[in-house]
Order: sequence, then C-alpha cells, then structure tokens
Amino acid sequence: MKVQNSLVIFLLFATLVCRSQGNTIVGTFQDSSCKEKVLFLYKYNSPFSEELIDKQKSINGVITFRRSDTEMNTYLLRDGKSKGALLFIWDDDITIDLNCENIYESLVFNSPETNELNKIEKQKYNLYIVPIIKLDSLLSQCQKQNQFSKDNSCKTLIIERNTLETENKKLFNEFTKTYIKRNPDSFVSLYYLTYSGSEVSLETKDIELFEFLSERLKKHSRAKIYQQY
Repeated sequence: MKVQNSLVIFLLFATLVCRSQGNTIVGTFQDSSCKEKVLFLYKYNSPFSEELIDKQKSINGVITFRRSDTEMNTYLLRDGKSKGALLFIWDDDITIDLNCENIYESLVFNSPETNELNKIEKQKYNLYIVPIIKLDSLLSQCQKQNQFSKDNSCKTLIIERNTLETENKKLFNEFTKTYIKRNPDSFVSLYYLTYSGSEVSLETKDIELFEFLSERLKKHSRAKIYQQY
C-alpha cells in the first residue's frame, strides 16, 4: 500500500515538474516524403507582427517544439515554401497531424482554445462570407454572358452584392462583440480584441468590450495595449 502511495505521489510530482518546465508541440507527418522537413514557429502578434521563436527539422516524420513560457498565445507554423501558415493557440501540450503539401491544412489536437477559435471562425465564414462568394459567382457569370452588351444587365446583382457586403460587415462585427460579452474568460475573446495589434489608438467600443474580460485575461501580455486605460 505504501509502495502504491509513493508511486502515485511520484507520478504527480513528475507531472507538476514537467508542466513547470513548459509546454511541447509534437507534430507528425503522415506522408513518407516528409520524413525530414524544416518548420518555422512564430509567435503571432498581429497580421503585421510575427516573431520567429524556433526552427526545427523533423526526424523520421516527427518534429518537436518546446517552450519554457507557458503563457497561452497565438502561434504560426510555416514551412518556408508555401504562402499559407497554420494558425493555432498554444494552450497546453498539443499534437499536430502535419500536412506535408499544405501546412495550413494540418490538424491540431489537445488544444481546446484552438478548437474554439476554429469553430467560431467557421460559423462567421458560413454566415457572412459564403453568401457574398455565391453572389460573386453569379455576378461573374452574368458579366461573362453580357460582356458585349451595352445595357446594365448585371447592375441589380452589383447593387445586391455591395449592399450585402455592407450589411454583413456590420453583422460580422456584432457577432464578434456578442461572443466577447458571452465568453469573458475565453482567450479567443482577447484574441479578437487584439487582432489588429494597433497601439496607436483604440476605439471606445473596444475599450468597453475589454472591460467584459476576466481579470486573468486583462493581465495577459497580449492585453498591454489596453492596460494603459
């Protein structure tokens, strides 16, 4: 009995020590042609600011990144060749099923915040982007069919498309605003409030939304642009 208790205590201690030393990312390439490939890990601050954190080469299709900083944040994986990148939230020890051809199509596991971000982004895309894409397709067909016509056969579609874009931008922003208010302790909420990375000026509505966040998120390093208010 004492031996079992000692073993349990040791395992708990080992787990705590590992966590105190940071987090890991273990990525695996399923494609045999990617047994040795270099990937670049960036901290993603905003569309205008990426910080190179590490560069690793896969060994037998497996690649590992480690960090001592355990603060949850957004990161990017790039392969140095394709234009796309995999955006994810490093919130714990995570695993990634790596896509050899298109790194942005890789799948992240054991990351609740990444799952949440992907779910919300998919909802917004289907609600507000897809309808515009469909109208763009109809407009393109109309313009091809009437490219030699002198009348404005496609004018109605153009007006409809522009009106929908204006309306959906407002709905898109309102959707994000509602999400933040309903999820004050979600890192995704902080991500949306700091997406632009602008430290020059903040709109009143953004500062008001920031006040909805939990105290934990308000102290996050990513929230520094709000901490002066």
